[in-house]
Amino acid sequence: MDIKKLATGLMITVIAGCGADSVNEKPESLYEVYEQSEYNDDVSGAQKIELNSRVTGHLASPSDFYDWYAFTVIAGDTITLELSGEPETDFDLYFHHNLQGQIGASEHDSSGENLAHTFNEDGYLYAVVRLYGNSPEGDYELVVKTDGVGSAGNKIEADGQTIPNLFSLGHTLYCYYRMEGGSEAVFDYESSNWYSGQCQGDYVSECKFTSRPVIEQGFSGRNRTIHLTQEAVDFLGGHEMTEQSCKQLKQENKNLTYAYTAF
Repeated sequence: MDIKKLATGLMITVIAGCGADSVNEKPESLYEVYEQSEYNDDVSGAQKIELNSRVTGHLASPSDFYDWYAFTVIAGDTITLELSGEPETDFDLYFHHNLQGQIGASEHDSSGENLAHTFNEDGYLYAVVRLYGNSPEGDYELVVKTDGVGSAGNKIEADGQTIPNLFSLGHTLYCYYRMEGGSEAVFDYESSNWYSGQCQGDYVSECKFTSRPVIEQGFSGRNRTIHLTQEAVDFLGGHEMTEQSCKQLKQENKNLTYAYTAF
């Protein structure tokens, strides 16, 4: 059965285990996502997903050997990929960086694969699922998780309300800006690259954060600013809730300090 469907943003809650031992388990919130189409067979058609997502997909020879998924991370995050597939299938799992190429691989004689990587710098990443050799076609589940905020991370709780973190907004609602060594640049999500310049547009607030140096990892730290439109602030529930989201990012990542300013 080919379960290719349009992607959805449904969030579900999964509790690991069952029976009495699961009562005290912490619920794990994941976005439920479906493979969009056959266009994600290579890097040019990589399907964009959020961190903390569970992706359901399908691979079948002879024309559908690869599925590519794209997401962004920020310095300090550890990203974990977990793959499982139908019995008798043999699917492999790969980690790719848009600038460094392949940075991880898990290739066992089954579809049970796992990878984890800690990132010292912001980056644009790809999770790649591959059908190996003569493996039969089948469905798979790919879980992409972060232990930190994540640049497209999960929703958070603030003042009894659930709001997305700033990076989970549609990228047309904000501008991602950096200043390093006197050089200014903005991030272009279409090309996944930084370009010289400043944010241009009608922005009503900003969340400024600094990555402190992590000497043992060779990371020198940097300054970043998220410029937010009025639509973004309204979506988050106003300036007070947007500031809570900014503060929450500070609380969840010890490597970062944050400050929120409304213009």
